[in-house]
Amino acid sequence: MAKSSSTTKKKLPYAHIAFLISGFLLLLYYLFTKGVPSLGKDVASIITFVVDLIVLISAIGFYCYMVFSPKGLTGTIRALAPALVIFVVMGQYSMPSVQPDINKIVSAIATGAATLIVFCGFLFVFLHKWIFGEIFGWSCFVYAIYVIVAYFVIMIMDLVKGGEFDVMLLLSTICLFMASGLMAYGALRICKSKNPLD
Repeated sequence: MAKSSSTTKKKLPYAHIAFLISGFLLLLYYLFTKGVPSLGKDVASIITFVVDLIVLISAIGFYCYMVFSPKGLTGTIRALAPALVIFVVMGQYSMPSVQPDINKIVSAIATGAATLIVFCGFLFVFLHKWIFGEIFGWSCFVYAIYVIVAYFVIMIMDLVKGGEFDVMLLLSTICLFMASGLMAYGALRICKSKNPLD
């Protein structure tokens, strides 16, 4: 008896879904941190508005194009490339200065992790070498830890100084933390299974 078309459809791997969600979360992170571009009255604000609008439209357009359009690309490229490119443009998270020595060490770790995410991420996308996937995954994990630690430091410092609880900062941090965590999960999962998203 022939199987129905619904049962023969190929399901998306969990890693593929994790990568797609991480790209979407990074777009939300950008909107929470930068906001929707607004037009000012002076020349400088107009230029800033145009640049921010181009960046936002390009990021959303690239995400939608890579996810929905190209049928000939391998699964890894279609799934991870949007999140990776958006991370390069929008994934920076800065920790406030606490003590010079501590801040220097933590910032160096975060910068190193972010650099490895970009470098090994692109190598993993195009070469499908497991070593790059492992480094990429663990770098994303380290960066996710950095993001959540930096947020609590920022929040505690603001509350000690008598500041108010920032909901937008919380939402943006959750988006970046989850995006980094999902990229780590996706990369480490496909490296463990030795099954690239093709």
